[in-house]
Amino acid sequence: MEDEHVLEAEGFLVAAPAAALSVPLSFVCPITMMIMRDPVMLVESGYTFEREAIEAHFRNSNNNPLTNQPLSSKAVIPNTSLRALIEDWLSEHGLTAEQANELEPGGGPRA
Repeated sequence: MEDEHVLEAEGFLVAAPAAALSVPLSFVCPITMMIMRDPVMLVESGYTFEREAIEAHFRNSNNNPLTNQPLSSKAVIPNTSLRALIEDWLSEHGLTAEQANELEPGGGPRA
């Protein structure tokens, strides 16, 4: 199994090419660095975050967590397109979100 990784999915060992194990960076919350399950977009800036992460951030700050600029609105909307892409990618690769979180964003397994 040269250049392959072995994943355990629902009790079965599955060989997957290393390239299939790269999590697209756009699927990763910039706050948690984990794959998003409920991505929401900040209306004011267009940045997307995991809902729980941005809500927790807003309990302590009125600033955009990426730019540190003050926000005039904390309004968010579900990023349903991104959520569908993430779900499709996970399904295509036979992964759960938990398994995907064991991989480096845009790379191989976490060290």
